[in-house]
Amino acid sequence: MDTIDTNRDQKLEQALVAQLSGRALAKWTPENALRFQELMSYCRCVLKELEARLWTVGEDDLLRRGSNPVEAVASELKTPERIAEAVKEGGFALTAESLEQNLPDLAEVQVRCAFPSDVYRVADALLKQEGIRLLQKEDFISERASEGYRGLRLLVTVPVVLRGRRREVRASVVLRTAAMELWCGAELRFRERGDGFLQEQVGEELRECAKLIAEWDQRMEQVRYNIKHRVITK
Repeated sequence: MDTIDTNRDQKLEQALVAQLSGRALAKWTPENALRFQELMSYCRCVLKELEARLWTVGEDDLLRRGSNPVEAVASELKTPERIAEAVKEGGFALTAESLEQNLPDLAEVQVRCAFPSDVYRVADALLKQEGIRLLQKEDFISERASEGYRGLRLLVTVPVVLRGRRREVRASVVLRTAAMELWCGAELRFRERGDGFLQEQVGEELRECAKLIAEWDQRMEQVRYNIKHRVITK
């Protein structure tokens, strides 16, 4: 185990001590700690695997269509602090198996595309790749969430082999346009401020901004279509 992994495990222990009761901590046995380390190794591998596959999707589209729909790919492994908070809030068992089952975003890949149609094209191409199995699909683009969030989330399993043992590892893949990503970043910052009436007001403003962003995406999609098909609108 390298220094980064060791530091991560130490941070988890510190986060658990800060967040959980003595009874819960008593269940965090050395065996559970070892299984957690193994789970994190599998998660790191599945993130790298998905990153590679997504870039392959982009390069394949570039060769076929002359444009790459994948603008950026970023992966995130849930931090020890957030894991401890989730365990405390969710009240589920403090084991590696329980963490994997109850935290679908334990390992998450975020994909940025230029246009909404690219989001669906990349998702479809990824799911057609060998070994990737879809567990759940949440479409908040065609069926928008009430607070305005827009994006496509795929919960998948990907085969990973470590120490000669093949395992189907779960991971979350979130696909959004650059405009959707901008809204998400702003929403996260604004939600952390204000309460009561102000919070309600901020929520309404965010929903209005989400509508504008949706219109922006649609108009840019139309512009691309017009250029590709040489459509003259005026």
